[in-house]
Amino acid sequence: MSGMSKRSFAVFVGSVICAQQLLAMRPATAAGYTVAKQQCTRWGGTPEPLRGKDKKENPGKNYRCDTPERDAACGRQLGKTMAIFDIDDGKCFGCFLTTACVEHLGFDDDCFELSSLRRFRDGFLRHREEGPAVIDRYYDVAPRIVRAIHAADDRNRELTRLYAVYILPTAVLARLGANRAAYWVYRRMMIKLERQYVI
Repeated sequence: MSGMSKRSFAVFVGSVICAQQLLAMRPATAAGYTVAKQQCTRWGGTPEPLRGKDKKENPGKNYRCDTPERDAACGRQLGKTMAIFDIDDGKCFGCFLTTACVEHLGFDDDCFELSSLRRFRDGFLRHREEGPAVIDRYYDVAPRIVRAIHAADDRNRELTRLYAVYILPTAVLARLGANRAAYWVYRRMMIKLERQYVI
């Protein structure tokens, strides 16, 4: 894809986000998915029954669970402004690569990109056969990629490029329910970044 095509695509997805905001669509939020209300409330979360597409994409799960206080505590624990609490594992995680890009652009923890990608991870990716291994691999290599980018002279340009070419398109596709396409863009990004910065 040429540079002009990439820029045109970034403009398109930006327009989709603006249209969603104008239509006052409910934004995605960081969450986990669980079978029982008690598992959610145990962590101070707010359980919300799954319906429609969410129910279909999360077989065996009954509730969506938002845990903003736990997410904030994770941020303090990890020393990051953006971190999340995984209700299945009871552990804190940082959203390393995406966080680096959106922090560079000055976005908040509840921005469209992070909340959409968290929902994509917990609602689609985690339930694919290879999903848990893909997520584990991300948490293994993403910090090394971010460290390498931050050490480079052109880090600002690289973070902006990653955001425009991969992060924003993946978030928009995931928010629109095009999860397979979002997964393809995500995998393409990780393969390229691992070759460039890790291998």
